[in-house]
Amino acid sequence: MQRVVWAGLASLAVSVLGMEAEAQVVPDNTLGAASSQVRADRIRGRDGIERDSDVIEGGAQRGANLFHSFQQFDVPEGRGAYFGNPADVQNIFSRVTGADRSEILGTLGVFGNANLYFMNPNGILFGPNASLDVGGSFAVTTANAIQFGELGFFSATNPEVPSQVLTVNPSAFLFNQIAAQNPPNITNQANVDFGLRVPNGENLLLLGGNVVNEGGDLNAFEGRIEIGAVRGVGTLGLNSDGSLSFPTDVQRGDVVFTNAARATVTAEQRQDGNIEITARRIAFTERSTLQIGVFNPQDRIFLEQRQAGDIVLDATEQIFVAQDSTIENVVAAGAFGNGGSININTPTLEVRDGARLSATSSGRGDAGNVVITATGSIIFQGTGSIDPSSRSTHRSSASTEVFRNGNGNAGNITIETPILEVLDGAGLIANNNGQGNAGDITIDGNRVTFQGVGGIDAVNNKLPFSSDALSSISRGSIGSEGNRGSEGNIRIDTSILEVLDGARLTTSTFARGSAGSITIEATERATFRGTGGTEDNGQPRGSGVLSEVAEGGGDDGGNIEITTPILEVLDGAQINAQTSGMGNAGNILVQGAQTITLNDAAKILTAVNRGGIGSGGNINLNTHSLTLTNGAQLTASTLGRGNAGNIYIQAETVILDRNSTISTALNVGAISISPIGRRGRIILNANTLSLDNRSNITSSTFGVGDAGNITINASDRINLRNRSRITNRVQQGATGNSQTIRLTTPQLSLRGNSRLSAATNGIGQAGNVIVQNADSIFLGNSTISTQIGATGIVPRLANQPNRSQPADQRSNILLDTNSLTLNNGARITANTANQGDAGNITVRDAETISLNQSTISSAVGENASGQGGNIQLNTNNLNLDNARISARTQAQGRGGDIVVNAEDTIQTTDSDIETLSDSSSSGDINLSAAQIRLRGDSDIRTQVNQGDGSGGNITLSADAIVAFDDSDIVTRAPEGQGGNIRFDTPAFFGEAYIPDTRAAENSQVEVDASGVRSGVVTAPDVSFIQNSLADLPTSAINTDQLLANSCIARTETGGTFLITGTGGLPAAPGNDAASAYPTGEVRAIPTEEAPTDWQPGDPIVEPQGVYRLPDGRLVMSRDCFDQQAK
Repeated sequence: MQRVVWAGLASLAVSVLGMEAEAQVVPDNTLGAASSQVRADRIRGRDGIERDSDVIEGGAQRGANLFHSFQQFDVPEGRGAYFGNPADVQNIFSRVTGADRSEILGTLGVFGNANLYFMNPNGILFGPNASLDVGGSFAVTTANAIQFGELGFFSATNPEVPSQVLTVNPSAFLFNQIAAQNPPNITNQANVDFGLRVPNGENLLLLGGNVVNEGGDLNAFEGRIEIGAVRGVGTLGLNSDGSLSFPTDVQRGDVVFTNAARATVTAEQRQDGNIEITARRIAFTERSTLQIGVFNPQDRIFLEQRQAGDIVLDATEQIFVAQDSTIENVVAAGAFGNGGSININTPTLEVRDGARLSATSSGRGDAGNVVITATGSIIFQGTGSIDPSSRSTHRSSASTEVFRNGNGNAGNITIETPILEVLDGAGLIANNNGQGNAGDITIDGNRVTFQGVGGIDAVNNKLPFSSDALSSISRGSIGSEGNRGSEGNIRIDTSILEVLDGARLTTSTFARGSAGSITIEATERATFRGTGGTEDNGQPRGSGVLSEVAEGGGDDGGNIEITTPILEVLDGAQINAQTSGMGNAGNILVQGAQTITLNDAAKILTAVNRGGIGSGGNINLNTHSLTLTNGAQLTASTLGRGNAGNIYIQAETVILDRNSTISTALNVGAISISPIGRRGRIILNANTLSLDNRSNITSSTFGVGDAGNITINASDRINLRNRSRITNRVQQGATGNSQTIRLTTPQLSLRGNSRLSAATNGIGQAGNVIVQNADSIFLGNSTISTQIGATGIVPRLANQPNRSQPADQRSNILLDTNSLTLNNGARITANTANQGDAGNITVRDAETISLNQSTISSAVGENASGQGGNIQLNTNNLNLDNARISARTQAQGRGGDIVVNAEDTIQTTDSDIETLSDSSSSGDINLSAAQIRLRGDSDIRTQVNQGDGSGGNITLSADAIVAFDDSDIVTRAPEGQGGNIRFDTPAFFGEAYIPDTRAAENSQVEVDASGVRSGVVTAPDVSFIQNSLADLPTSAINTDQLLANSCIARTETGGTFLITGTGGLPAAPGNDAASAYPTGEVRAIPTEEAPTDWQPGDPIVEPQGVYRLPDGRLVMSRDCFDQQAK
């Protein structure tokens, strides 16, 4: 598209090269007796310069209108052509009826203050040294005729004597030429002494087939400039204020500004007029400028506020602004007044190579607005050449700004287009660097893209610029308190938003004013992806969204709100609300999403940075699916004096994979200032939560203040795999409490060395871990733990090492589940390694608890000063296979107790249930079940290794207790009081049971309560069972008679049936049921028929059924009748 525009510019520029005016002013005879008359004279112009000139007199006067007509009209360089101005004439109309264009290379003037209309349908050229010396407005046109209401026309192509009634002001310009490939141009190269300038307050109008301002100047101070291009048939209305009315059906031509061309309108003493350009295509290239604004020449003081006019560009095909060209509406330094707007209406707008659309204020007054409507597309791309004075490059941009020393509000930027692209360092900017409010940026489109970086920003020491939309309040330079302005907002309504490769949407405050909010509504997708350039700290600059209270800022940051079905934050991109000043960071809200995806170190974060004073913002995500992969982060943190924000997630599915993190943190140097429980919380509601490959959900404190609670409600399941973690921690050097981790889910699964943990390594209490309403909890080579680490200190116990904490103030583990399974090295632990009690472990309402090569433990470390925690398991069935339940203390604190309440069975195989102490008293063990079964090398043990500590008591309550193999029940305290062992059971069975023995691994069941003072063993009297038992014979059943030599006879024939023991033989599956009545008796097969003892290879005679004997016994045998028949 850029190439097409340049081809058009080249053809327009070539047409004016090498032209010199030879003829001068030649009247025609179309006015009859009122023909124009020309005489030579030397005239001193209003500029004080005398020059040889043609003086034009005569003409046809109609009321206040004077009409002239010429065959040719040229003004050579250095000469002048002046129209006489009778006293009662207000408008002078000049037409050229010949076939040549007019070349004005010198001065065109009017002696009086009449307005001058100059018409040549063949084209008009103003050379480099051309100038105007008029007292009124000036209109130059290639129209065919000028219309005067309903009274008639003044035509150059059908020249006639003007009607006597043409006494009114002109109302329209008529074009009746068939559209041509190269319609007649108006070309301006005048650039000496303001070029073409009308007096202050007057209007300058250029209306041609094409209008080319090639290095020329157009000036109408306090007036207006109107430029239009028509290349077909049509009528253009001329309004009373000098503006044009273009019908929609008129085919337009092109307007081009090139080679540093300028057009300027200023408001020096009163309200400005506008600059309006209407064309098919409008182009500004090679540092060209369109400028309107409020100025203050010669340092004059104005007490009345002035108003700059507007810049209005209207094109039917394209507007192209490039190569450091500028369209600007300004309030200059020292001026008092408000800037006007820049209004652009076009199918396509391209702003490239450092070109700018700018509404600014450096004085006392507001900057204007920038309003762009494009039915096709808008592109801002790239940066311009390096400015030697600032050593910076200009960025292609639309901006509304109040500069330093300015006092006023920035304007707003409003863009409506199907496609918006801001590329390669270009930007949309609504800043206030002085005193006042920043402006809003509003975008309404179908596809909006911000992408890339470019150029050099020497002022801010950044290389390069990022493509962005920026609304900010900077430090004010007037007064001691800085800028007190309020925010400017950014709002984008689009189908697709893309912010790529280092581009950003930013609202910020550097002063005493709040930053603006950023609102994005993308009905299809919002994508933030990639990095570009570097931050001040040298890190890659991520694409994304930023709401910031910068260093020196004294108010709150704005919120970021995104509504979209698909949100993608990828490849290092960020959505960031932060504060480095004295104000709260903004919140981040994402709603209406089907999917939210963060990938490859992408981040959504709120932060209080180092030196900041204020609370971090909250993050609130509402989506069907949330996915974080490859180091993605969702975090709320503080490094300053303030609280970290909270994170709220509402989703169906949440997936974290490959080192991804959801976290809140009070970092090193940070100081929290809010009530307990209000900071740094993570609340996640979902159907399914999955963490894989070292992913984490964590809340921690590295500074002064508590970590936040972690609350997760998953209606389906929670899965942690491959070293993934959910943790709540007080880090070393921090002062504060770890908080509760609370999971509510039917299924919790931890696999592959994953962890669910609350811990402290600083000064503060470790938090609780609670899992509730679970159908099942599964741990495979993973851990659930609470811990006071080697540097952890619970403050209230620092000076009372022997004082026990209340149970509700410990770091406890509570598991509420129907099924708890620990496999392959899994652990549930509550430990203390320094000053503080270990937490309690409670499992309640479980149908089954199964441990396979796993551990449930509470421990007090070697250098700790706290008490051990208790372990309480409430279940129907407890199964331990090569597992351990342990409460141990290696320090002075008492070890914790172990309590197991099982409605049905406690069964252990090669497993231990133990309370151990290196020197202090060990805890008690209380087991209660219907049956307790110990197999293999299973021990129930309380033990004190040294010192005068007491061994814990062991109480076993069951209907029956069975111990096999090398299972032991012992309590030992070599230098102290041994604990008591109590069997609360009617039946205790111990294989090779040996009481009061201290041998180990002897394949015997041992029960021992030894110590300097041995404990008491209370066991049931089971002698009645032992006395009722008899040794069985070696052969309990006469199998020969039973199976080979006996049968069931229905007669009284005598026989024998021998069976001994306490049981019988059951009926085989599938056999008919035995008769409820006696069917016969057992009879021996006659001796002569009896077979010899059965030998291998002999046929097997199978029983035929089950028979009831007269005494009611059931026998499996065969019928004797059948045997005799055989």
